[in-house]
Amino acid sequence: MSNSAAVGIILLGVLVIAGWAFGSEFGVVPDEGAWRWISVGLGGGLIGLGMAVRTQNKKKQKELGPEA
Repeated sequence: MSNSAAVGIILLGVLVIAGWAFGSEFGVVPDEGAWRWISVGLGGGLIGLGMAVRTQNKKKQKELGPEA
């Protein structure tokens, strides 16, 4: 997976968390119950996945050296 795709995954995670925050503020998403933890868990998981992909890409780039 490319770094640009990883950045997209990170942004999607941020949007999930922000969507819950603004949605609960305007009454679109329920503020109580499991919705908060579902959105934080899903958003945090996407952010973590994107960061892991970027880290792996950087490690591969270091192994290949400046020739690649």
